Amino acid sequence: MKLNLTAGFEAWLEFNGQYLIGRKEIEILEQIRQQGSFMRTAKSLGLSYAHAWNSIDKIQKTLDTPLVEARRGGASGGGGATLTEEANDILLKYRTLQKRLLKSASKSILSKQEADLFKKRVRLPDLTIIGSNSIGIDLIIEQMLSEKKFSYEIVNVGSSGGLNAIMLGEADIAGVHLVDSETGKYNISFMDRYWITGKAILVRGFKRQQGFIVKRGNPKQIIGFRDLLRKEVKIINRGLGSGTRHLLDESIQQIAKEDGVNMKTIIKKIHGYEFEVNSHPKVSEAVERGEADVGIGVEVRTVKMNLDFIPIQEEWFDFVLEKPRLGKPVIDLFLKTLRSEKLRNLIQTRAPELKYTDKTGTVIHQP
Repeated sequence: MKLNLTAGFEAWLEFNGQYLIGRKEIEILEQIRQQGSFMRTAKSLGLSYAHAWNSIDKIQKTLDTPLVEARRGGASGGGGATLTEEANDILLKYRTLQKRLLKSASKSILSKQEADLFKKRVRLPDLTIIGSNSIGIDLIIEQMLSEKKFSYEIVNVGSSGGLNAIMLGEADIAGVHLVDSETGKYNISFMDRYWITGKAILVRGFKRQQGFIVKRGNPKQIIGFRDLLRKEVKIINRGLGSGTRHLLDESIQQIAKEDGVNMKTIIKKIHGYEFEVNSHPKVSEAVERGEADVGIGVEVRTVKMNLDFIPIQEEWFDFVLEKPRLGKPVIDLFLKTLRSEKLRNLIQTRAPELKYTDKTGTVIHQP
């Protein structure tokens, strides 16, 4: 049988000899430029928000340069996202390279799939929660749905990703748990760092414990951060931008300061530091499967997973809400549910590792 085969090619750009960006990431950037939104971009391309965000965030971290920034003004819900000068420069370089390759390949610069992207109509969910993950969010949504039907999307990209989403006008709500190493207080100071002071409010959520998740009996006898430097200990890490990763990196920085060395020297001693997962359950699963000796995560009921939990510190998991969206009925329902006795009872029976307090549901920062 004679096969009808045609030639194809793939263009990409490198940075310091390593892959930086290719067609898929370029499509994401171009759609952000067209749509003015990560969420609409993800829907247009058939991707999850987390995939679109992580793809671009990885490039930003490699270059140590922002590619997307908040666009000022706009309708209720924020000004949206726009590309930086550096991102537009990358697009120009990529398309220039592609045109040179296409010239010899005699093919159109845009595939039919790429051209069709601009014709898609996108329907966004009624409620979008982006940031760190917590079973508390799942229980809130469950209780809300028992009262009213609505569409929703929960995206786990870490606390920093959630604050970025609020800054860009992508999210109604962000779940956050970031501690200020200087004051020991949670979340408030980070609203200034992400330029959302005046644009959002901070609502008290739940207390919970962060700690070391280890095999039952703690066979490696891990009790502190210095134990992670031992050669026989392998960790599973959380992604950069998560509150848990922030806690680990702050502790590593403190060890480096005490030892009179830089942070990279300490990181090199931590076996598994480069292996990352994107949620607390995945940390537990990795330890249970023996892929790591320890991971840092929130307190969970570990009996069924044959794991132990070694407490590090208590933390606040709070909610950042964008001000322009506070009038939405689904946001009112979220706040009503968060403050309800029904949710308190649900947490006590389904998630006792969370502590529902008298301040849960109250506004603790409204600049």
